[in-house]
Amino acid sequence: DIRREALRGYTAVLKGTGRREEAVSGWDAWDSLAPDDPTPAIELAKFYEWRARDLHQAQMWTERARESLAAWPSDWRRKAMEAEIQHRLDRLEKKAAATVGRSGG
Repeated sequence: DIRREALRGYTAVLKGTGRREEAVSGWDAWDSLAPDDPTPAIELAKFYEWRARDLHQAQMWTERARESLAAWPSDWRRKAMEAEIQHRLDRLEKKAAATVGRSGG
């Protein structure tokens, strides 16, 4: 728990100071330590979508965030997080389709 909280704080500082590339390894470690927490996977999805512009990785991390909800109770928090994750997946799918359309294949 202490390491997870340390990674949460550390990655928040890195993200807040515009050092997202440095935060990637922290988010990855946090995800390994807390498989039921979608937050690090969502942060990685955002990084890959907006910074690295790797839609495949962004989709993979978004799916990972959805998987992390399996142990959550079926309440309003889970439904809200599922909706957020589905919105992200829908947007990524549209972006991927547009990219394929522009490349001609």
